[in-house]
Amino acid sequence: MKPQLSPSRIASLDPGDMLGKTLELPKQIERGFLLGSDFARQAKLSMPPELDWYGLGGSAIVGDLVQGLQLSPNPVYVRRQPSGTLSRPRVVYSYSGNTAEALSAFDEGIKADKIWATASSGGELAAKAKDANIPHLMLPTGYPPRAAVGFGIGAFMALFAELFHQKVPWSARENDILTEDANRYEILDSQKNPALHLAENLVDRTPILYAVDPFLGPSLVSKAAAQFAENAKIWARGAVLPELAHNEVEAFPALAGLLPPPHILFLGEWPFPDFPNPCAPIEALLSEYRIEFEHIEFRASNTSPTSRVLAGLRTMLLLDAASVYLALILARDPTAIPTITKLKSMQEKT
Repeated sequence: MKPQLSPSRIASLDPGDMLGKTLELPKQIERGFLLGSDFARQAKLSMPPELDWYGLGGSAIVGDLVQGLQLSPNPVYVRRQPSGTLSRPRVVYSYSGNTAEALSAFDEGIKADKIWATASSGGELAAKAKDANIPHLMLPTGYPPRAAVGFGIGAFMALFAELFHQKVPWSARENDILTEDANRYEILDSQKNPALHLAENLVDRTPILYAVDPFLGPSLVSKAAAQFAENAKIWARGAVLPELAHNEVEAFPALAGLLPPPHILFLGEWPFPDFPNPCAPIEALLSEYRIEFEHIEFRASNTSPTSRVLAGLRTMLLLDAASVYLALILARDPTAIPTITKLKSMQEKT
């Protein structure tokens, strides 16, 4: 029998209010608009012909959204490695400001005079940018990086809109839809709260995330797997169609024997507008091997980049909230990251 979650129980298990911060996504986007607009006016940046975007986790996802929303007519290349070409200016983004890979990307770029701008909530990156007189977008402090993605999303929407003298490709309507989702995910009744319902389905299961969206699919899969790991402290993995249909399906017999048993989540609109429906034969295989699956589907209202990104962000918010609820059901603090802290301590000693 699954434990019942009450406000008092959630407060005791979630002293850092990860649930509340996660559900702030639409409010964070709104605040980000103001931050990005102010930064654009103060920094007076001009867009280079091409731009590299350096970041990990949620910081990289903001770059993916810059691409997905087609905010820039000039190419923006998202890089998750600290080194790369020095032929292009670069944005270095780290919410904490202390991510080792981001600091390495900054140090590498500053030597070649290739840093276009930086963004963080402080930390060493902000200090380095100030010392080097590099434009720095300061984000609100006090959030775990995985629960602060909205600030960067809104800020860079506004920044690129200012740079290219365009309207921000995001309206009150899109944010209202996200707000309605967030309000629904606060209800402590799994019949009315899809995030809580999903979390209950994942108790004693291993989430396997499959996506098809070529714009945000890889980001959604990697972020959701990371959220389940950091928040709920459970192992998860994922892959993206059509690639997984050419390799991963061969391991379905082994997947069927995984413990805890797998529960596959198909992420996105099926069929995706640009692809034929690849799900039916894969579902048949999963059924043959008695592997559980379900669809997480938010339909885009049209084929515009904004509509597709909204569907992606709705998926992200649902999965983020589900990972927090799963932690609470398992009586785990979703904010605490003791193993990551231990690893960093070990790295500092070497």
